Order: sequence, then C-alpha cells, then structure tokens
Amino acid sequence: MKLKELITNEKPFDGYLDAEVYSIHTDSRGVRSGGILFLTRDGKDNWNYAQDGLNNGAICVVSDKKLDLPRNVVVQDVKAELRNALNRFYCNILDSFSFIGITGTNGKTTTAHVIYDVLRNSGIKVGVIGTLGAKWCEKKVELVNTTPSFVEFCRVLSLMKKDGVTHVVCEVSAHAISQDRLCGQKFDIGVFTNVSQDHLDYFGDMEGYRSAKLKFFEEYVSGYSIVNSDTEEGRLIARKMSNRTLTYGLQNPADVFGIDYEEFDCGQRFTLNLMDEIYIVESKLMGEFNRYNLLAGITVCRLLGVKGKKLVEGIKSINEVDGRFKVYKGDKTVIIDYAHTPDGMLNVLGEIKRFYRGKISCVFGCGGERDKTKRPLMGKIAEQLCDVVVLTEDNSRGEKTEDIIADIVGGMSVQPIIIEDRRDAIEFAIKNAKNDEIVVILGKGAEKYLEKCGKREYFSDEEEVEKSIYSVT
Repeated sequence: MKLKELITNEKPFDGYLDAEVYSIHTDSRGVRSGGILFLTRDGKDNWNYAQDGLNNGAICVVSDKKLDLPRNVVVQDVKAELRNALNRFYCNILDSFSFIGITGTNGKTTTAHVIYDVLRNSGIKVGVIGTLGAKWCEKKVELVNTTPSFVEFCRVLSLMKKDGVTHVVCEVSAHAISQDRLCGQKFDIGVFTNVSQDHLDYFGDMEGYRSAKLKFFEEYVSGYSIVNSDTEEGRLIARKMSNRTLTYGLQNPADVFGIDYEEFDCGQRFTLNLMDEIYIVESKLMGEFNRYNLLAGITVCRLLGVKGKKLVEGIKSINEVDGRFKVYKGDKTVIIDYAHTPDGMLNVLGEIKRFYRGKISCVFGCGGERDKTKRPLMGKIAEQLCDVVVLTEDNSRGEKTEDIIADIVGGMSVQPIIIEDRRDAIEFAIKNAKNDEIVVILGKGAEKYLEKCGKREYFSDEEEVEKSIYSVT
C-alpha cells in the first residue's frame, strides 16, 4: 500500500507520495526498510526516536510537532492517524469483528476465557487477547502486555481474520485505558469485574485508578455495559450508562444472579436467574470469585445470542484457566494462582479456608517497581490465613528482592520463612508439607519468566511444582 493511501490528514512531503509501505511502527527499534514510524509518546526524546527510526530505514516519521529532520510528516492527532493507517493497511480490519472488552482489577482473564469457551462451544469463531496471549482456532501468539500496543493488536486481528474469526474478547488494562493504548478503539460490549488496590505506583491513589475504569465505559464502549452490581463502582457505571446496561451479582439486585450455590472440591453448582430464565449451572471453576466471573461471562454470551441450553453446556465444559486456581492433587495438594493483589490473595486463600480445615502453606512475593503500599497488606493477609508463609522473589525488576521482602514483612507480626530463590522456595514448601496439607503458590500463575535486573529469564511455577511433586512422592 502506498504512503498517500495511508496518511490522508496532511499531505506527505514531496517525492514520497508513491512510496510503498510494508510495515507500521510505534517503536523505533522495530523499524525496518519500508516502514513508517508514528511517534505516539510525548516528550523531549521524540527527536532521538525519530532519528533512530530513519536510521533503521523508515520512509517517514509521523509526529504532531515539526521535527528538525528530513522525511517528517506532521499531523494534528498522531494516534487517530495511526488508527486510520492501520485500519487501511489491514483492509478495514477494525470493521471485521464484534469486540468485547473486559476491565477490572481481578477476574479479567477468567471472564475472557469463559466467554471464549462458551462462544466457541456454540459454533462462533472467536479469539481472545489478554494476559495469557492471543488465542483463536487452536492457534496462539505470545504477547508482552495484557493489552498490547495498537500495532500489535491490529497485527493479531489480521491473523484472526484470515481464519474467519468474527468475535474478539479483549482484556483491557487500566494502563492501556490511561495511555489510550488502543487509540480510541470502540467495544460493542464492555464488562466491569471489580476494583481493588493495585497499580498505585502509576495512578497515585485509588480515585485515579477508579477513574481509568470509568473512562473505559464513557469513552470506549459503544454498546452494552455489563457491570458487577455488588461493587460501588459497578453501580456507578450502571447509573452513568443506564440506557444500555445489564448487571450481574450475588448480593444486590441484578439482571443476572446466582442463588443456592453448592461447592465441591472439584467445582460448584448454583441456580442461575438469567433475566428471569432459570437454569442449574455446573462448573469446574471453584470459588465465589469464579461465580462472579461465570455470571459476567454468561451475561455477555446471552447478549450475543447464545440460548440457555447451549450456554449451560458451554459453562459445564470449561476447564480450569491456565494459572488460575490450578490444582495439583496427590498426597499433598498444590494450588497455583496468579493472585498478586491484596484482594486477589484474600479471594484465593479465603476460598481455600472455606472448603479445607487443614494446614496451609503459602509461597509468594511482590513485583518490583510497582505499588509498594500493597506489600505489607499482602503479608498481613498471608499471615492471617496461612499456617506457613514462605516469602520469595516475583519479578523484582530493578529492585532488590530483599528490599521487597522487607516491605512485605513490615505488615506481619511473626517472622516468615524467607527463601529468595523462587525455585528453592517452591521445593521447600512442597517438600516440608505433610500429606493432606495444601501448598498455595501465588503471584505468577502461568507466566513463563522471572524478570530481574532488566532481563527476563525462563521460569515456570507449574513446571517447578510438577518437578517437586514427582520428586517427593
């Protein structure tokens, strides 16, 4: 596609109107010959990024301010121009799908996969983009962020389109909303799960964090809003978006709710009121927090036309989501979960306490260069709900693991066991747990890396658990 067909707001510099464009970028490091670099960041470093892009072979650099460089195209709104260019480059890709966006502190990944599995079970070709990467039609692409850059987003959509995907479920993080990472992309359905403390290093306070979630519904959702009526934020969104809102919950009045629930060590059952249609729902997903995820997913799928019987069948067929309350059973039970916030930890450990009366050991750490105020809160929760607490590393990034652990210990009244090496910590906890006890490993879930000192090295909680279980049984 030619440059003049991609950039229409302003006339590109003379001599390059007919240049053939082979790729679009927002990161100068990835630019190659025949590419265009869009400068979507504010800041003094734009000249350097632009120069790097040109050095790497960019046809031109698109910015909102004139730069003292050759081959610079100035536009009024870089992100709007980027969105339009990508849409044209991929043959109107953004008009090819129904988009479902999910935002909230906890539950995004599980809710996304509930929707994905139910729609797929109903014969709808669907893709999902989120924390566990992009997945569709038995294919998978790894992603760096929960919500990818818009360039990566459109590239993945182009792959999905080739396989006939018609619906895309996206996890939308608060960072992505705040940074407009998706360049104003509209969603046909928006889902709100909950808000609890996280990312205060970025947002400053809970009000700023909540505002990002509300912004998603005010600026990005063009159709229905599906909200949790058992949260203050969900009720606020429902009032603001009242003309096209459906609610779900377990405690407050809602359009979709569950009652008479029973929990088992292999799942749960409850009575579903789906806008006055009554069904018995059975699921392998355990816990009250998963009831909320199920209700959110059910509401979306019903809105998309999946009828009762198919819907219930789809819910029953869902297996555990990678890294979310993944249970390894044997003489010792080990549970892996992604919980990395105080509320997430409370949900997981609280659920275990509800169905298990024995001894619980917990292994966890906190991420470096992230919200430090949640560290002592998580230490306190672990101490209150677990018999043995083992503190270890978890993506320490540029911080020292020992400093992060010290912050966690600050919320505890009893000295925990400290084993900085995560591999050793997992092995220790499993080896020292007695038969019929539970070991809970939190924070990373299905992630396949540890990030420290600016580098990522391969690491898998799941693989370490499997090795430790096999070596001690």
